[in-house]
Amino acid sequence: MERLLSSVGYSVTCAENGEEAWRLFPTARFHLVITDLRMPVMNGPDLLRLLRQHVPRMPVLLVSGDSPARVQGLLTDAIPDAILFKPYPNSELLRMVSHLLSRVQATGDDKGL
Repeated sequence: MERLLSSVGYSVTCAENGEEAWRLFPTARFHLVITDLRMPVMNGPDLLRLLRQHVPRMPVLLVSGDSPARVQGLLTDAIPDAILFKPYPNSELLRMVSHLLSRVQATGDDKGL
């Protein structure tokens, strides 16, 4: 995912887990968060809850290999802007990223705050 997004011109910052990603927020500018549902230390739903509490307008794309029903069951109090189910074509990832970033640009809020 990092190589694909970088190859089309996006600046990408990677984190090993949700906790590491959350620690990046005070010092970096992000326009979009892409998180997996299942990660060690802090999973996607926990990161999503933190984002919705502290950075509520940050666009979030959740990626999962789980079934749609399972994902919906885990997302009870925080909802991502989009969900991409694995396996997915690269074109679908690029389309979703472009769509979510265009919403940020339309609001004139380049940090999603």
